[in-house]
Amino acid sequence: MNLVLGHDDALTSILQSVVTDYMLVLWMLLFVMSFLQERRRGLWAMIYATPRGRGQLGLRRIGVLFVAAISGTFLLVGGGFSVGCAIYGIPEMNRAVQSIPLLQGITQEWSVGSFIWIYFLTKGLAVFMMGLFLYAILSLFRSLPAAIVTLGVVMGAEYVLYWGVQTQSPWAVVKYGNLAALIETGSLFTRYLNVNLFTVPVSIRTIGWFLIGVVTVLSAGVVIWNQRWKRPAGHKNVWERFVMIKNRCLDALWTRCPLWLSECYKVLFLQRGWLVWSVLALWMLYGALGVPVVETTEESLANQFCEQHMGPVEEETRAAATLWAERIQERIEERNQLRSRYEAGELSAGEYDSAMNEYSGLDIQQGALYIVQDRIQQAEAENVWLISNHAIERYFSPSAYSGYQLAMGVLLLVLAITLGGIQASEEENGVRNMVRAAYWGRSPLWRAKAWAVFVLSSLCVILYTIVEARQLIQVLPVGIWAAPAASVGYFREIPRAISLAGLYGILFTLRLVMVWSVAGLILCISGWCKQTNVGQGAAVILFGVPAFLGYVGVAGMQIVSPAGAISGWMLFETGIGFWAYGLWTILGLAGWIAARRHWT
Repeated sequence: MNLVLGHDDALTSILQSVVTDYMLVLWMLLFVMSFLQERRRGLWAMIYATPRGRGQLGLRRIGVLFVAAISGTFLLVGGGFSVGCAIYGIPEMNRAVQSIPLLQGITQEWSVGSFIWIYFLTKGLAVFMMGLFLYAILSLFRSLPAAIVTLGVVMGAEYVLYWGVQTQSPWAVVKYGNLAALIETGSLFTRYLNVNLFTVPVSIRTIGWFLIGVVTVLSAGVVIWNQRWKRPAGHKNVWERFVMIKNRCLDALWTRCPLWLSECYKVLFLQRGWLVWSVLALWMLYGALGVPVVETTEESLANQFCEQHMGPVEEETRAAATLWAERIQERIEERNQLRSRYEAGELSAGEYDSAMNEYSGLDIQQGALYIVQDRIQQAEAENVWLISNHAIERYFSPSAYSGYQLAMGVLLLVLAITLGGIQASEEENGVRNMVRAAYWGRSPLWRAKAWAVFVLSSLCVILYTIVEARQLIQVLPVGIWAAPAASVGYFREIPRAISLAGLYGILFTLRLVMVWSVAGLILCISGWCKQTNVGQGAAVILFGVPAFLGYVGVAGMQIVSPAGAISGWMLFETGIGFWAYGLWTILGLAGWIAARRHWT
């Protein structure tokens, strides 16, 4: 077929509509949740006992999901395509599909009409597969919260693989052969990509079709097994003995643990705090600080010289700069002599142009030399080190502060959700008065809660700082941590006796103090709330929302939100830094005092 231009926008709009893809997932989830109502209402045992309440019901529900997937696909995707045709015009069906620029990577000889049917069929089957998978996971557990947590873990792992594995990786087949890649089905057709499958190149579209078939069959098998053979309750479990042994071991362990460790266990496991800590762990693995820095060729050469001669300005540094200047001057004289010979007619135009190519980068080197000379003079005048500015600009410039504020916002959310229910849980369960009446229920239990808060908040800061330091060490030149902090242009007001490593230690201490202050406020908020979810939600609103507003650039949020103060770098960005630290320190102390008085 020949390539012919035509009306393409109606088709490309549905191929790139990510919102429609995720709406179809929610569409299927509605049907799956309706199937689970029998368990929530206690009707599972009665339905299981009926003649058609087992295998036939499972088959019919699979059929319902298939009809829902096909109808939902034609309703949402087909509806969007129809609206696009009304706006942009109907695509010419007899053209080669490669006539559409977005689909030039398709190697099959399809017409546009054939492709539309193939895409709609693939999309419908992918939606059907996703619905079956959701139903298989959610029906596998008797407890709906446990099923939802498991589903979240599985889909989270799928997305980590999808976004974390590189295309060039030997494991690229895992990147494109998972459910997260199949949700956005259009990418199977708009990208031409072969991945290495045991040394055999395989198209990602072939992998997607294969995965749709395999997951559909496996999920259908799980659904039939759950419906036909899994009993509602009360039958013997082959793992029962091992569960009893595990419970006895855990009971022996927890009865000998200190109270503060039990409080940590409560907030991390009983209140599902480990879920938000997994978010922190994902940021540690894939988050990045710093901003890209665009430097000219002159600045690049100057930074190379400064990195090579990093340290106090000594005679060796001056000699290297002088030698560089002499070489440049010699080259300039040679270029001038060459120009004089050309003007005297001793060289032809071709010979002159060929010879002048050797001096094409001379002006750039001279510009770099001027930058180096200015930095040497400034370093000598201020008694600081000569350092390269490239990596410094990435991490210690005001443009990089937004990245730190985002990271601190994640840290604040983790603290808010982890600690927001540490005191409210006793009130929610109706045991607060009974606990406080016990001999250990006032001051000893309060000290245990305080220690748990200190440990968890400090652990958050330590984990974050380890990741931050690892990123800085990988980028900053070796030995720069011994340089005076004033060597960095943004830290000129720091005393010369404080090194960059010492400054980082000070910032780490400030970060700990700020996090402890925020933890005290969250503890106070939790004590005033009567439900765990309310305490967590109130802490998220009071600390997470201002952090987000500060990240998007709303003025004044550096003080309203502690995110900037926790990062430490805002101390050098603006004059409000000292006021922010003082304000949050006072508020934190007040929060600790109020939380203790409210409990005891």
